[in-house]
Amino acid sequence: MIQTKNKLRYMEIYSDIKERIASENYGAGSLLPTEGELTQLYSASRTTIRRAIALLQEDGLVKSVQGKGTEVISPKKWSRPYPFQEFRNFNHITDFRGAPLVEGEIITQEALVDVVPAEIKIAGVLSVAIGSEVYRIQRMKSLNDMVFAYVTSYVPCPLTPGLEQHSGKFFILYRCLQENYGLTVTKVEETISSSGSGFLESRLLGVAPGSPLLTFQRTAYWEGGIMEYSESSFRPDVYRIAVTMEGPFEWTGADQLS
Repeated sequence: MIQTKNKLRYMEIYSDIKERIASENYGAGSLLPTEGELTQLYSASRTTIRRAIALLQEDGLVKSVQGKGTEVISPKKWSRPYPFQEFRNFNHITDFRGAPLVEGEIITQEALVDVVPAEIKIAGVLSVAIGSEVYRIQRMKSLNDMVFAYVTSYVPCPLTPGLEQHSGKFFILYRCLQENYGLTVTKVEETISSSGSGFLESRLLGVAPGSPLLTFQRTAYWEGGIMEYSESSFRPDVYRIAVTMEGPFEWTGADQLS
């Protein structure tokens, strides 16, 4: 069993290195410090460092180069959250929504629910042991018979026994979790970024490999902790995000709305 402390530690290291890449402290084409240097820098074991690096590789931020080390391959400036902490005295965000760019009815297709072993990244987010069983819920959204979104959610199996019985059916995940398992969403954290379409997304969404996509990473909580993690890919030529904010605003740094 992986201890929670260790899992949180490699996630912290992963997040710190990712931020350094985003801010170009580690620029594209440069090498990360060696494994030994990272163990000293973070006062962590080699195993913990390797897990953090594995997550960065999954994100497509670094690659292992034989005879050289770990090379940064994508700075991904867009992955840094916009510094909302620089804003003060918002009245409120008056509107935050996603909306299709063309008229039509959005249809969520039947879900495919199966059980998979938790990979490093999923295990870290859900705070479960690597390799433990989690439910994977895959579904697609279509508009006017065109698939424009692919969504994959992960839920710990012990929280939702028997969830696979819903495979092949249409259901709203959060409603299902509340009505059948008493899991009510209390908080959601979501990151919106951009990415290039991979092989799977290209086939499902009908776009060329490498085409830009809107990417959503969501962590949902109930009163007992994390209940779901999801990754979604949307076609930006079909779907957009609109945010409306009302001031007054005060600025504590150089960042500003323009």
